[in-house]
Amino acid sequence: MFVAVFATAAMFYLNSCVKDPCKDVVCQNGGTCLSGTCSCATGYEGTNCETAMRDKFINASGYSAVENGSASGASTYTLNITTNSNSVDKVYISNVWNSFQNTVNATISGSTITFARQSPDNDGFYVEGNGTISGNSITVSYTVTDETSTPIVTDNVTGTWTKK
Repeated sequence: MFVAVFATAAMFYLNSCVKDPCKDVVCQNGGTCLSGTCSCATGYEGTNCETAMRDKFINASGYSAVENGSASGASTYTLNITTNSNSVDKVYISNVWNSFQNTVNATISGSTITFARQSPDNDGFYVEGNGTISGNSITVSYTVTDETSTPIVTDNVTGTWTKK
């Protein structure tokens, strides 16, 4: 009996000495503390998951786009990236290719913006591509496909979108 009581007391004593590494860590926006570090929910980053990843892409003054397309040639124009209220990792891009009337839907992951294949204007012109933000600029590469023509015309576009 003495041995069982002693073993139980020793286990309680040893367990109470182990420090919880997450005790003083407050993870925000659905983040979870693992071994003293926050593991953030989709769309968030930062030490305590305090920042929405898309925030670094949003700019009220818009972007100056400088692009060169394989079919469209060189162009400079303005576009905007705005929030998508449906999801913290989604944004809308307006005036892509200086032609689309409707917004292009894009997904943010870390420093990458990706727009999956879509026809924003439902007119047979499709766009898909991605970009990476660094500081105030996004380096982009995307393809616009005109599927209304025979043969199909493809414009491969590269460029830089710089915050105004």
